[in-house]
Amino acid sequence: MGFYFLVYFLCVDILPYFFKIFYLYTATKFTKTKKHFHFTRVKAIFNSKYAILSKIRLFKFYIF
Repeated sequence: MGFYFLVYFLCVDILPYFFKIFYLYTATKFTKTKKHFHFTRVKAIFNSKYAILSKIRLFKFYIF
């Protein structure tokens, strides 16, 4: 049962982040300033420990 929750967690929570990064990269490929701004924002989202901890808490709530 936990395996299906893991697959669901990956599809719903983690994959949209990668699609968002890919979309931002393709949308701002030719403008350097926008690309820099978008990537700093995305890096800030990924590097913030609070966001990661909240994801883990949500995941534990789904399982238990």
